Amino acid sequence: MLTKNFIGAIVFATVHMITSYAPGGSDQTGLALFGIRVIMALVPMIFYFISFLLMWKIYDLKPNKVQLIKEELNRLKL
Repeated sequence: MLTKNFIGAIVFATVHMITSYAPGGSDQTGLALFGIRVIMALVPMIFYFISFLLMWKIYDLKPNKVQLIKEELNRLKL
């Protein structure tokens, strides 16, 4: 949990510094609004894509492996 919060804080701080976000300001520049959109959409998409690649690489779910798992589940009556 600490790692996730740390990464989030670093990403927020970096994007806000790069895009000149003014905390507490009611009027933000276009670049600051773009930074907020990046934090809300692009950053999560990047992390989801990395997670997808890791799962795809780590988990072996080829058809023959799936068939073996199904047979084992049937044998165990699960």
